[in-house]
Amino acid sequence: MDRECIYEELSYIPHEENEIIIDKDVMRTANKDPLFKSKNTLGSFLLKKLLKAMGGFFNNINYVQGMNFSAYFILHVSGLNDK
Repeated sequence: MDRECIYEELSYIPHEENEIIIDKDVMRTANKDPLFKSKNTLGSFLLKKLLKAMGGFFNNINYVQGMNFSAYFILHVSGLNDK
């Protein structure tokens, strides 16, 4: 299985506990940045998707607060390329 398939699979696996925290953190991460200022923006969608995948990949620790800032930086410098 290639990397993109694994990423897509991990980002869509439901994990309710992680999603509640991720939703809150996505809105706190960069609310002054136009690409991330609301939950309906592309940046916020991609940030949430990336954080869900990270939480699924690191299943021994799940999602932890603070991952959002690293993921935001990665998305921002990559021009919102999440692949």
